[in-house]
Amino acid sequence: MFIIYLIVYFGFVGINSVKPTLMGTGIGGLNLAVVYGMGLTVLALVMAMIYTHLCSIEETMHGETIEKGSK
Repeated sequence: MFIIYLIVYFGFVGINSVKPTLMGTGIGGLNLAVVYGMGLTVLALVMAMIYTHLCSIEETMHGETIEKGSK
């Protein structure tokens, strides 16, 4: 997940470095910089929720293994 976020983030930085005027392009009343920045924030939150869900599944599986082993 980190690699995915890194690629998307470097896309943001790359656009700002190579063609900063593109970030001024209007999208639904906002410019691309604001839309892309909010997209990065939303992506980070979604990835955090996915990671938390995967960790809770793993934790549940390990909890059951420990309980079975102690009986």
